[in-house]
Amino acid sequence: MGLNDDKANKRLLALDTSTAALTVAVTDEAGTRAFGEISSHSERNHSMHLVPTVKRLLPELDMTPGDIGGIIVGRGPGSYTGVRIGITVAKTLAWAWSKPIVGVSSLEALAIGGLRQGDAEQGHAEHGDADQSASEAAESNMLRNVPMLAPEQPFSSWSGEGNGVDWVIPLMDARRGQVYTALFAGAGAGLRWQRCAPDGIRLMRDWADAVAARLEAYIGTDRSLKLGGKADSNGADGNNPRQDGAGFGLPPFPGSVPDVKPARVWFVGDIELHRTEANRLQERFGELIRIMPAHMQARWIGRIGAGPYAAGDFADVHRLEPNYTQLAEAEAKLLAKS
Repeated sequence: MGLNDDKANKRLLALDTSTAALTVAVTDEAGTRAFGEISSHSERNHSMHLVPTVKRLLPELDMTPGDIGGIIVGRGPGSYTGVRIGITVAKTLAWAWSKPIVGVSSLEALAIGGLRQGDAEQGHAEHGDADQSASEAAESNMLRNVPMLAPEQPFSSWSGEGNGVDWVIPLMDARRGQVYTALFAGAGAGLRWQRCAPDGIRLMRDWADAVAARLEAYIGTDRSLKLGGKADSNGADGNNPRQDGAGFGLPPFPGSVPDVKPARVWFVGDIELHRTEANRLQERFGELIRIMPAHMQARWIGRIGAGPYAAGDFADVHRLEPNYTQLAEAEAKLLAKS
């Protein structure tokens, strides 16, 4: 049986070990539903628990490797050891099971998951309710039949124009005041989605200053100016001309830049160690800034990988490499001595 023949099973095994969370899920081929997901937090034991977690999840769902059409793995950035473990196991399973493999950005999965979580929690708060079943399932670290997107809600690329724009800034702690981070823009709770800054490692304080500069460029000194508000040809309120942003590591948005003023800016992920900088922006920009602690969830690894999988954009199982972003500390010290 060839790799493309196996796609008829319409099940994707998704996994990520780039953070303290070890997370494994089985989704449908379109990434609209997670049939099951297991997550745990044992960062120093990912190598011991990843394969047993896969072996536990499939029988729990009454599935076998033959039901899996492809494997989606988070390539990082993140924990050097964690990313390496995830990639190694994913490649081994892909080779042993003769499945296609797709590598995706762990930061992107954290971003879309954090945005969806934040949007859902805001909705619960507004309606005075809570998703009790999800809470109970999370406590037992096993989720079943989690709807992610309805089939009629395509998760698509986006031109950078439209209403209700969210900026989403995922954070993974990289020590010494640094974070692995990126910038995404989404509309419709992330149903339309676009990367706006590459994955990278940055000093959190400098990164917060860069985001603040871009916000000032778009909304100027008027904190009430939201998407759809009147802006001059500089893309600001007339008091603060729009800056190019390239000097801040933020490439210009494609499309009509003056139309891409955010309604909300989300900081999601490893918040606690970097809350001071996030709070600094919140004090400066008020309710525009949203802070959402979030853990990695493998279902979003599957969601992001569903597009490349459907397009047949598979990685070479022998050549797929982690995105470490930086050398491990031991390697950096060794090179410094040489």
